[in-house]
Amino acid sequence: MTLTFNPEDSSSRFSCPLCDHVIQLAGTFSGKRISCPECREDIEIPKPVAAVGIPTKTIPETKNLRKGLRIGSIVALSIGILLIVIILAIAIPILLFIIDFLETAPLP
Repeated sequence: MTLTFNPEDSSSRFSCPLCDHVIQLAGTFSGKRISCPECREDIEIPKPVAAVGIPTKTIPETKNLRKGLRIGSIVALSIGILLIVIILAIAIPILLFIIDFLETAPLP
């Protein structure tokens, strides 16, 4: 059972652990006991958890992380292209030498 708190209208929502009835309360009643309006059982209101979709302080960190990942991807791509160029610079002369050798070698 988790309590979600919406700071826009200062309301809290949670489900009754006994009957799963959704209860919405104005204000913060964390830790207090109430009677469920559906099953009439006494329940304790849980501590609040941030609701999904409410901005938190981690959003700027996420933007910085994305920027870092983008730069890392560009560096990795550049290194990959550089390695391909080096391999081709070594392989092409070898292949040309082999082709030249095969063309000039006498047939048995």
